[in-house]
Amino acid sequence: ALKDRTFQEKSRQWFYEESIRFITELNKVPSIKAFPTLANYILIKVKEENVNNFYDSMKKAGIYLRTTYDFNGLNHCYFRIVIRTWKDNQILINGGKNS
Repeated sequence: ALKDRTFQEKSRQWFYEESIRFITELNKVPSIKAFPTLANYILIKVKEENVNNFYDSMKKAGIYLRTTYDFNGLNHCYFRIVIRTWKDNQILINGGKNS
């Protein structure tokens, strides 16, 4: 895969398209604000009143959320999430809609 330029280009293109789709869909969920990124993770903010339900529903679905307690200026409403497969990303989006 390191020497396969076609695979690398297709991977970059998929990642670019999926990250835009994922952020766009997350921002349609009223309780979530997703911030633009160039990395393989997204910083999201969940409304205070939805934080516990959101975290619990993600945990039950097997989706890992990186807390940001140790990040200067962020509180328990912020999480880092990894851009994964379409299916995993959809689970997170749907979980946000249900929290």
